[in-house]
Amino acid sequence: MTTPALTHIDNTQEQIHSHDVIDRIAELERRKAAAEAEGEPLPCEDASELCDLVDLELQCRDRNADAWRTGAVLIHLDAGGWPICCSEFVDFAGVTYALRVG
Repeated sequence: MTTPALTHIDNTQEQIHSHDVIDRIAELERRKAAAEAEGEPLPCEDASELCDLVDLELQCRDRNADAWRTGAVLIHLDAGGWPICCSEFVDFAGVTYALRVG
């Protein structure tokens, strides 16, 4: 039995969980390896998403690596006001998200 493909993650989502980003990066890296094994490039849309997600993960890990691994939520600042108890902000493909821990 194969695991179904994970959903595309982009900067229009109101909330994004760190584990979803970690899992999606792993999925895209598997696709990239499979494409390279076939002598093909990763499709542009997947390559762009992978680049954006890796950049996002690096920013989040730089700010709070433990929380990123154990579970954090990114909250789109335009989707319901400024989150309380957030002091860490990251840029996801030109959109500001708050890194909420706990």
